[in-house]
Amino acid sequence: MACAGTRGGGSESAATVEKAYAPNRLLELGRGYRRSGDATRAEQYLSAALESRAATPEVRQEALRELLATCIESQRFRVAVDYAEPELRRRPDDTNLMRLMATLYAAVGDGLKARETYERLLKMQARDADAELGLARVLRDAFADRAAASEHFERYLEIVPHGPHAVEARTYLSEAAP
Repeated sequence: MACAGTRGGGSESAATVEKAYAPNRLLELGRGYRRSGDATRAEQYLSAALESRAATPEVRQEALRELLATCIESQRFRVAVDYAEPELRRRPDDTNLMRLMATLYAAVGDGLKARETYERLLKMQARDADAELGLARVLRDAFADRAAASEHFERYLEIVPHGPHAVEARTYLSEAAP
């Protein structure tokens, strides 16, 4: 599950690293390697912090945030999904993680999971402009469902009529009109 190209060997290295350092230290080392541009080492330390039995929930959450950012910066979206899915199962009401997962599912071409995740998010937060926009895009791009996409673009505009993606929504609606 290595995001920087060491697939397979990362967990062995992570176990070795975890034995040598406390979770907070692993997190700080991972951050340092991320800042220096060494995604491989950053992933090793951050995944060790995330998987450490001694890590507090706060350290686990911060390690996941840094780890996902490392993978996303490396454009390794599938690996980011692999790290985030177990965390979302542990924290099914974490709307920020859910929003990120929906975006990642869309990025890796899993339209079904993206749609399901956006729909679940909208059940939890009915007036979420970003979720409406994301769902509209998934319905448009992955399912070619013009009617459903139009409905969600319209909801986006109801929530934020002058939002950063209002032009995209209005353009789509004008082109989708019969």
